[in-house]
Amino acid sequence: PEVWQMKEGWTKYTNEGFYSVAFPEEDALVFDVEVCCSEGQMPTLATAVSNQAWYAWVSSDLVRGSQSAGNNHYTLDRLIPLESNNGGKGIHLREKFKKPRMVIGHNVSYDRARVKEQYWIERT
Repeated sequence: PEVWQMKEGWTKYTNEGFYSVAFPEEDALVFDVEVCCSEGQMPTLATAVSNQAWYAWVSSDLVRGSQSAGNNHYTLDRLIPLESNNGGKGIHLREKFKKPRMVIGHNVSYDRARVKEQYWIERT
């Protein structure tokens, strides 16, 4: 994208434009997370790319200019959704959300700790 949107959550960018989505939709992604370490260990930005689109995730703390990022308590609403919408959870997910996906990244153990679904007890 030539211009990135500063909107909370995921934004999908295609040749036709951009729009908000709950999470990246494709089955294979390259994914990366950025953290503003001076503000804490919560995710600040994330990007993902597939063969069809680019995605950007922006934290609510960054959009609002909030100083609450220094609070390192991991809560699901401050983590990055990669497999579910806001209301979806583990065994209650529709079958559409339970299909296998491949996510490729660099330093993935660090990034994985900032993904919402990794804290669910139920499998996704």
